[in-house]
Amino acid sequence: MKLISSGHKYTRFEIQIRKTKKTLQDIIDDPISLSSYFDRLEFFDFQDNTGTGVLQIVMKYVNRKFRAELEKYRDRELTRDIKERYALSVKEWFRPGEEPF
Repeated sequence: MKLISSGHKYTRFEIQIRKTKKTLQDIIDDPISLSSYFDRLEFFDFQDNTGTGVLQIVMKYVNRKFRAELEKYRDRELTRDIKERYALSVKEWFRPGEEPF
């Protein structure tokens, strides 16, 4: 209830990885390697709008000749920030010798 009454906006990102060739031990040894999956997210900063848009689903329906026009709005910095936050969080979650929760 505090989350709703705070008025803050939060976004949750979930990436489902299918048929990875990594074992669970590979992920434990190098959890940051999964951060490359965030590169698939496509964020756009439409400055005259209410903020940042995510066109992940819509992009496959955009004609290729119009994709170049959208490129000038791409927000690569947001993707980088998400990857950095993921890396910091996952390092803490996989602390050697400690249970994560």
